[in-house]
This record gives sequence, structure tokens and C-alpha cells, in this order.
Amino acid sequence: MKLILQFLHEDVSHSIPHIATPVSLGVILLILVVTTVASLVRVKGHPEEKAKPGALRKSRKREEEPSDARS
Repeated sequence: MKLILQFLHEDVSHSIPHIATPVSLGVILLILVVTTVASLVRVKGHPEEKAKPGALRKSRKREEEPSDARS
């Protein structure tokens, strides 16, 4: 969003407000804190939904290789 507003402010019209970098970083930090807290609250209320090691990938079963298929 900051990049788009910066472009509009410099190249289109100076009436578009300039967003300072500290404000932009503060918004990013606020979003990260809110999502982290929401995630921790959700897991505390529903411990069965906690991510487990390897939960992002399905385990693949190895197919048995034929024993010496070469003749």
C-alpha cells in the first residue's frame, strides 16, 4: 500500500498524502502482533489444532522396489 501511495504522491498528484516510513513500519508491526496474539489465543482455546512437526506435508509411503528387475 505504501508503495502505491508513494507512486501516486510523487508521479500523479501531490494532493495524495505521503505516508512516513515509521508509520508504515508501525502498521506492519501492529498487524504481526495482532495475528500472533490471535493465533496464540486460538491454540490456547483449541489445543488439538496446534501444529505438529511434519504436519504441513503428508508422509509419503515408499513404494517397494522390485527386487532386481534387471535380467
